[in-house]
Amino acid sequence: MKLSSLLLAGLLLAVPALAGGGRQAPLPPALATQIIADLYPSGLPGRISQPVRKWEHRVLDLKGDGTPGYIIEVADPDDCGSGGCGMLIYVAKGAGFTSLYTGGNFYTATRCLKTRSNGYFDLFQRYRANSGKVYFHTLRFDGRQYRE
Repeated sequence: MKLSSLLLAGLLLAVPALAGGGRQAPLPPALATQIIADLYPSGLPGRISQPVRKWEHRVLDLKGDGTPGYIIEVADPDDCGSGGCGMLIYVAKGAGFTSLYTGGNFYTATRCLKTRSNGYFDLFQRYRANSGKVYFHTLRFDGRQYRE
């Protein structure tokens, strides 16, 4: 779906990081361990001696209720290809974390929209394919996972 820049600017919502002063909260060690397990569910492939450890994360309030949500964007060159890099989304739940999305990140920061699906903000991605064509994706929460 193509949106005009003006419409898009009106839909984007600046959802602040939960950490004070705009600084990013550190990734909880238990979440880092879960990310490795989710990226390599069958264990590390034979050619990889160490799991990916290069990623960027943002802490966002995905529901608007103060519960931390984590958007993990894998940035390791060994795990990225022509379709982009991996992206995972988690939300804190009790003492652990629940996975809400595992898929691709298309060379752009994922942003929250003002619209919601099943209580969670819809997410927006803009990316440029190798052909140079620009695409837009909206991820909507279906009650269990974010889906395209």
